Amino acid sequence: MRQCPGKKDFVSVRINNVKVHKQKCLILVQLKELYLEFKKLYPKHKVGLNKFCELRPKWCLTVDSSGSHSVCVCSYHQNAKLMCSALPNSHLIYYKDLMKVCVCNIDSRNCMFHLCSNCPGKINLKTYLENMFEKNDFDFDYQITYKQWVSTDQTALITVQTSISEFIETISETLYDLCHHISSKKHNPPTYQRQKEHYIG
Repeated sequence: MRQCPGKKDFVSVRINNVKVHKQKCLILVQLKELYLEFKKLYPKHKVGLNKFCELRPKWCLTVDSSGSHSVCVCSYHQNAKLMCSALPNSHLIYYKDLMKVCVCNIDSRNCMFHLCSNCPGKINLKTYLENMFEKNDFDFDYQITYKQWVSTDQTALITVQTSISEFIETISETLYDLCHHISSKKHNPPTYQRQKEHYIG
C-alpha cells in the first residue's frame, strides 16, 4: 500500500463519533489477492470476497479509483492487473492464473522465458479468453473500457476503450510478456530493479 502525496488527498470519516481526516492510500494489488492472503492468515473467519471488499476503508483506494491518478507503480504488473479487472467475473480472476494458461510452470525459468517447447503459448491464452467472453454472451465488437498506466514526460493513469476482440489481443500479449518480466525479477533482481526504477514516477 502507498500513501497518496497531496495535501488534499484525504477523506473525512467518523471514528468513535469523532470526525477525522485520513490520508488516502493506494492499494497496489487486486482485492482478490488481499482476500486470499487474509484467508491464509485467518482461515477460521467466515467472510466472503464480496463482504471483504465492502469492508475496505473509505481511504483505501484501488488503482483504478478516481483520485488515484497521482501515484504510480511498476507498469508491467499494474497494467496487467488493470486489464484483468475488465474481464467477466474479474473478482474471481488473478493474473497469475491466466499466465498459467500459456506456460507449463510459472516457477520454471525456461517456461517463463518462453524457451519450453511444451508450453501451450499465447494462442492458448487467447482461445481461453475468447471462450470466457463467449460464455458470458459478449459480442466481440462490443466496446470495453479499462485503465492503463502510461509514461511520457510524466506518468498518468488513462482510460482505454477498445473492442473486445482487440482487448483480447492486447491482454494476451501483455500477460505473455509479463512472464518474462516476472522471471527476470525472480532470477535476476538487479535487472528487475533497474526496470522498476525506470517505470515508477
